[in-house]
Amino acid sequence: MLFTGKEICSDADLFNCILFSTPVEIRMDGALETSTVVINDYNDEIIFVDGAYYFRFNIEILRKEVSSDADLHNCILFQTPVYIWSDALDVPIRAIITSYSEKIIHVGVQFYSRSDIQIIVA
Repeated sequence: MLFTGKEICSDADLFNCILFSTPVEIRMDGALETSTVVINDYNDEIIFVDGAYYFRFNIEILRKEVSSDADLHNCILFQTPVYIWSDALDVPIRAIITSYSEKIIHVGVQFYSRSDIQIIVA
């Protein structure tokens, strides 16, 4: 199960990340460079993240996967939109998590098994 919309590559995606303070991971040459940061600014060539500059052509920016209870709690607390993806879904669902337990995620009127889904910050 892999959500293909995890990578951020367009200016619209970058603007959305800045606007909603979306946590991202930055990878350089396939290795994790920085985890759970917020993009501050960008232009055609450079991304500015928490006091550091990265060349756009040299990095891969990925939306942060929500997996821990602390991440889920923060999504509920800050009403962070997420994408929910599973093999049973044709397209990811964009939603706000209402509550969660050890095995279940509650979104609106739907319940999902935590073991069957992948949650990515929108």
